[in-house]
Amino acid sequence: MAILEALPGVEVTVRVEGKDCVEYEDPDAVGIQTSCPTSSKYIESADDTEFSIHYHVNSDYQWGSEGHHLHIRVLADNEPLTSAYVRKSCLINGQMNGDIMGRASLCTETGRWLLWKPKFSAVNKEALKREMIIPRTPTQSPTIPDEFDRLSGAEKARLARERFQELQSMKQIKKEEPATKRAFSEVFDLTDDDLPSRPVQRTTEVVDLTDD
Repeated sequence: MAILEALPGVEVTVRVEGKDCVEYEDPDAVGIQTSCPTSSKYIESADDTEFSIHYHVNSDYQWGSEGHHLHIRVLADNEPLTSAYVRKSCLINGQMNGDIMGRASLCTETGRWLLWKPKFSAVNKEALKREMIIPRTPTQSPTIPDEFDRLSGAEKARLARERFQELQSMKQIKKEEPATKRAFSEVFDLTDDDLPSRPVQRTTEVVDLTDD
């Protein structure tokens, strides 16, 4: 039901088979700048279903001068439907209800006036999902077939035995590896004049000169 605080006493609803459609708030309506007060709603519709516009006017509307009237103009897909004019004198017990069923058009072949009734067209659900109006279908990751389950019992036992032997071999190799001790190395630059000297043991031979 479209109700504006700036337009008291006027209510508008969309009806299908004489019943009001369930309305949902438009999440994007808050950020839209309009030149006049507006009300934006979503409704759930069925494809190829006729609909009508129901309006309710009561004495809360600001009628103003005696000759003032309320003009109700409806567009469906930018096509104008039948308009309605409401005066204060039209109210019964302070209220008035009316329905706009469609658009009157003159048939050139028969010369008769026909009423064209609007219908809900088919809606692209993928487009609605992209606009986040309806929830998206959760994507499922492709299932990968488990080839192991297709093996026979003997093949499963063989693979399990090979894997066990592989693990045992890895443990044995780890045990046989010698423990690595920390080694220190000292590197000298042989072209360096300041090369540190190391003490060298020399053998001393003593000769007795008094010996004949």
